[in-house]
Amino acid sequence: MRKQQNNNHMMEINKRLKDYRNGLLSPEMIDQVNHNLQKKSSSNQAAKKLVEYYESRPNLKAYTLETELTRLDYRVYHRGADGDSIILTDANEIQEFAARENNVDGTTNDTVDIFDDILWRCANQSILADAISN
Repeated sequence: MRKQQNNNHMMEINKRLKDYRNGLLSPEMIDQVNHNLQKKSSSNQAAKKLVEYYESRPNLKAYTLETELTRLDYRVYHRGADGDSIILTDANEIQEFAARENNVDGTTNDTVDIFDDILWRCANQSILADAISN
């Protein structure tokens, strides 16, 4: 009887997760998210605030690379020396790739754009959570 109860409970959890996923993928949800994003980003002010936020928090890059990278699944897309697209998924490879972009003192090499650095900073953030929750 206990096994049957556990099975029923697991089936209910599975159903709820599928419903949640389907809700996120529904055309209505996608339309709502697009509407909210458009409303929030209708001026350059929203983008400017977002960039200022990440520019003022250089520690988020280290947090991403040292903490979140081992906790979440990341994919880093870049171009190799030969111009071919490369996808990194292994945490160690991603950390090595990021280390090649930085000088020993943590400053960014001249060849790396500040926007690449900001991407590392915001990679662990839920920047779309507000759009989905509204």
